[in-house]
Amino acid sequence: MSRQDIDFRSASVTDAAAIARVQVDTWRDAYVGILPDQCLIDMSDIGAAARWTTAIAENNDPEMFVVAVWNGEVVGFCQGAISEFDVSGPPGAKVDGAGVIHTLYVDPSFQAQGIGTAMMFCVADRLREVGCRSLMLLVLSENRTGRGFYDKLGGVAGEEIPCVVLGNPTHETPYHWPNIATLLDELEAAIS
Repeated sequence: MSRQDIDFRSASVTDAAAIARVQVDTWRDAYVGILPDQCLIDMSDIGAAARWTTAIAENNDPEMFVVAVWNGEVVGFCQGAISEFDVSGPPGAKVDGAGVIHTLYVDPSFQAQGIGTAMMFCVADRLREVGCRSLMLLVLSENRTGRGFYDKLGGVAGEEIPCVVLGNPTHETPYHWPNIATLLDELEAAIS
């Protein structure tokens, strides 16, 4: 299987259960040692599917919620939006023309094949089309794989921010790309 075997399209509410499965599987793989084991074990595809059904239904721009599909199966997803707040600055700081990636997950058995890069390109390109000039996101600070991915794409890491995930205190690190066009060039080069 190669990235060329993957189809990328807008998410639909019928994808919610598959998106939930990818999220739960990815969290259980990526967050071992970061979040308590019991929290990861207790995650529910059913509960997550209900939340994703709502998120997809309320999404105003289908091109900002992309799924990766292999042989009819959702193997990844990426969701972005226009942001009003600057996650790379002080809490509550407003910013104009910024896009944000809320989620980017690839099924663990499909990682390191360019799927996440391609989905991020799709969403970042749409954000550029609607006027965003920069991009930001948050990643759990201890998620070394995720941080390595964003570092490789030229993201500028900010100061850690305290947060609570599944009832557990931890930290997130904001990543910022001041020029979305430069990020798109990096993403395009990586998937070429």
